[in-house]
Amino acid sequence: MVPTVGTSPCGLSRANQALRLSPFDPQGIEAVTGLALAHLVARRFEAAIEWADRASYDKPRYTTPIRVKIAATRHCPSRPP
Repeated sequence: MVPTVGTSPCGLSRANQALRLSPFDPQGIEAVTGLALAHLVARRFEAAIEWADRASYDKPRYTTPIRVKIAATRHCPSRPP
């Protein structure tokens, strides 16, 4: 999924497909984080923050969604930095 994140529509569709096909997969955190990254690349900062929060809730010590949330929050016009 990581090579397709740069093209956000492709990254979004593949991450959504992964979650749909295997919603209880222990590695599903990767798909949720992929959705957060894809939304960040697409400049949908609110959605990136929401998906990063979901990933952080599922696995609090996983740092990638935290980094995505930091970047999205910094660029989000409706949230103070």
